[in-house]
Amino acid sequence: MLRSWRTDPGSYFEGCLEAQHELYRLTHRALVRKTYPMVKFSGGHNVQARAIQEGLPDYVGVLFGGRAVLMEAKTWKARDCHTQRERMHQAIQLQQWAQMGAAAGYLVGWRWHDQFDIRWYPMSGLDIRSDQHGEYLVFLRNEGVPVQSFDWLAVAMERD
Repeated sequence: MLRSWRTDPGSYFEGCLEAQHELYRLTHRALVRKTYPMVKFSGGHNVQARAIQEGLPDYVGVLFGGRAVLMEAKTWKARDCHTQRERMHQAIQLQQWAQMGAAAGYLVGWRWHDQFDIRWYPMSGLDIRSDQHGEYLVFLRNEGVPVQSFDWLAVAMERD
C-alpha cells in the first residue's frame, strides 16, 4: 500500500521507488532491486532487531547492457545541509563501486514545507569530512541534482 507523504514519508518514498523500478524493468531500461540487511531478532515480546553484518546500499541493479547501479535512499527534513555519520560503510562501498565503473550515489527525498524535493548525489560530488568522532558525509540540499517524478536513473546516468 502506497502511503501518504505527510503520514509516512519513508514508506511513501520507498513505494514510489518500487513503482519506478518496475517501470524500468518493463521498459527494459534496468533491473533494480531493494536489498535487505541481515538481522538478528531478540527480546521475546519486546522484539528488537540489530544488523549482524554491514549490508549493501538500499538498491542494487543492472542497466540494459550490463552496467551496475547502486543507490542509498534517504528521506530527511529539509535544511540547508544535513550531516550523516552512522552509515560511512555504505559510502565507502558506493565509492568503491563507482571507482569500478558503476553508477553509484545517494537519492535523498527532502521534506520541505508541504513539498517533496528529490535530489541525486553522485559519489564524486559528496563532501566527506572528518573530526574527532570520525568521518561523516555532508549533504547540501541545493547541491544535489533535482530528480523529476522519481526517475533517478536518468539523472544518475547523465551526471556520472
